[in-house]
Amino acid sequence: MLENLNYIIFAVPKTEAVAQLVRASDCGSEGRGFETLQPPILKIPAKQSRDFLLMMAFYVYIICSKQYDKYYIGQTANFPNRLVRHNQGLEKATKPYIPWNTECVIEKSSRSEAMILERKLKNLNRERLLAFIKKYQ
Repeated sequence: MLENLNYIIFAVPKTEAVAQLVRASDCGSEGRGFETLQPPILKIPAKQSRDFLLMMAFYVYIICSKQYDKYYIGQTANFPNRLVRHNQGLEKATKPYIPWNTECVIEKSSRSEAMILERKLKNLNRERLLAFIKKYQ
């Protein structure tokens, strides 16, 4: 299928978009123009796109709030950014228990593998979760 394509284009997600609206009278007769803040586009030759997709890693992580003795399990493609979001209070589930420290990070080659492991870890009781952390830390 990819052999018939010259390029595969990936939109790199951005965390926020901004648009500013102004009155037309403030812009003169020609208008102000409008510039959309689009996510950056990554254009990769089709023959190399398989390698690019294979390089993408997903992470299952366990973070701990020592102050509240709480653990949180999640999965993401960008763990450093995700940890920052948890510690800035941008995630509803973890906001009350800031600060968070990394206990364990496991790399998986696909999102589906990461989601399967995340679900299994979330179903562990506390004792088994602590044993898992000790084994794979």
